[in-house]
Amino acid sequence: MVSAHHRHQEIISLLSPTGRVGVGMLAEHFHVTSETIRRDLRSLEDRGLVERVHGGAIPPQNISTRTATGLSGGSIAIPDHPPTPALLALAHAAATLIQPGTRSIFLDSGPAAISLAGILASMYEKHNWTVVTTSPGAGIILARAGMPRIGMVGGRLSTQSQSLTGPRAVAMITALRADIAFLCPDGIIEYQSLTSIDPHAGATRRAMLTHAGTTVCLTPAAGLEQHRGTVFGDIAEVDVVVTDCAVSDPAFIFLSAHDHLQVVTP
Repeated sequence: MVSAHHRHQEIISLLSPTGRVGVGMLAEHFHVTSETIRRDLRSLEDRGLVERVHGGAIPPQNISTRTATGLSGGSIAIPDHPPTPALLALAHAAATLIQPGTRSIFLDSGPAAISLAGILASMYEKHNWTVVTTSPGAGIILARAGMPRIGMVGGRLSTQSQSLTGPRAVAMITALRADIAFLCPDGIIEYQSLTSIDPHAGATRRAMLTHAGTTVCLTPAAGLEQHRGTVFGDIAEVDVVVTDCAVSDPAFIFLSAHDHLQVVTP
């Protein structure tokens, strides 16, 4: 049984990328009653961490970003804004890589994955996709749009990466095979090694990388200069990199030199 303390932390993590959480969804997620979730939301509202609305909760109003304290002595940033134009451009470019006849998609976690979920949500009615994701936020976006085939991996929600991680998550991904995987590494060291700041998220990313027919990495230009994190894969295992770095950038030139690798810019 998850403690109230940990439920509160996970509720904030679920709220951050989506802007709203529902009582029913949370009760199912935590395997508790709706009344338990309502008590959790009242407690969080008393601390200024959420604002209760009919059927759920939203971030505190009239702020673009709020830093709240009181859960574990640290601070939690609660964003309340849409994806940036740069991330949306990457997401649009990535979505064009989905080939006709695609049936199954792995979708990673992180801001780029959230942006891509919004694009997929606007396109799914013309396709027969099943999307399996480690991102609760992406899953909620797709569910709100009415997508009928969404798979959420099991496991523990990481407050670091806001993704579902752990042996259960890895086992579910490993048992599947996707036509295409959209990965969002935190960095590419020396344009070669794929990294994840959260090592647990790195394990699920590794599983997606291994069990997909085509692998696409969404990596903003800043990520190409990110040298922190745990290595979970190699650029030689990737089919396409979607990035917004300039074509004259050394990173673009280096990546384009790989015969097997397609580099796509918005």
